[in-house]
Amino acid sequence: VRGYVSHLSLTVEEQAPGRSAMQLAFRSIGGSPWLYLTVMLVPVCLLAIIVMMFFIIGSLRRSIREERTLEHRNVGLLRAIGALTIFVELLQDTTAWFMARRAARLLADTPYAVDTQLHVSYSTIIMGILVLFAAEVFALGRNLSEEQRLTI
Repeated sequence: VRGYVSHLSLTVEEQAPGRSAMQLAFRSIGGSPWLYLTVMLVPVCLLAIIVMMFFIIGSLRRSIREERTLEHRNVGLLRAIGALTIFVELLQDTTAWFMARRAARLLADTPYAVDTQLHVSYSTIIMGILVLFAAEVFALGRNLSEEQRLTI
């Protein structure tokens, strides 16, 4: 029986002479301010997706009550949700990849190996593509209902 480490939580402490608290804060994730910003951008994008979903739900409730078709703004919001879903997933995967590469450099002289391959969650990307597809179906349906309303 052999044991091995499959998942390791790594915390690196280094001396930071001459650095301000702001520089240290922005370099606290992966040693790079860009990684910090990408990690902070993900919740902002997810919050934007949730807010857009509430706008769509409210608009749908009004449309059903007034017996109107889907508004053009909802199609744009659905497209934005699909694009943001794909963007967030790719951003998370890329950030994890950069952090794994940084961990591999830090652990280069140790017996630990770090998986530095880019792992992409295709299920979330497929979900984003399905939302984009639904937006296009709604756009076509909206255009057809407008044409039908104008036909005598």
